[in-house]
Amino acid sequence: MAEPFEIVVGSNMDAFGKQVSTVPIGQLMEKELQALAPVIVNNLRRLTPKGATGQLAASTNWKLVMTYGAEEAIGTLYINQDAVSQRYPKSQSPPAVYAPYVSKGTRPHMPPSQALELWAFVKLGVAIDVAPRVAFAVARKIRSMGTRPNPYTLHAVEQSMPAIQQASTNMGKEIHIHLLDFEKSPLRTS
Repeated sequence: MAEPFEIVVGSNMDAFGKQVSTVPIGQLMEKELQALAPVIVNNLRRLTPKGATGQLAASTNWKLVMTYGAEEAIGTLYINQDAVSQRYPKSQSPPAVYAPYVSKGTRPHMPPSQALELWAFVKLGVAIDVAPRVAFAVARKIRSMGTRPNPYTLHAVEQSMPAIQQASTNMGKEIHIHLLDFEKSPLRTS
């Protein structure tokens, strides 16, 4: 892995060959993103529709990838809902397959009514022997109308905005402290 990038304030050396301060922006960004990820993920898990199994919310995870280049530091926070783990039997649809459809809705289509039977039993509370008929009726409605969007991912980010703004503020304060420390320090020669 490359050395952490540091943003240079001014130039690396001034006209007299003295070292000029640097701010470790990549490290600050990584620290703030590490603290921010659980906030967003918790909001996403809380707002994810639970359906019949709760698999979609349970599959929510995050990963931080820091990329350090010659002139930039990029922190990418991946927050997704997928079924990378072994938790989901092959007979079930992994959450990655249907998360976008829950969030954005669907056009009319005919879903397999068997997939809706458990949902009808759990969410509607119908008797197990009635669930196939109810599931088929729901499937027919989806065939004619599609499904409405549930922009829970957008709501999770909106509810995380105070934490996102705080992370940005924290980075700005840290950079400011570095600059103040530099201004107070005596000149250093190389």
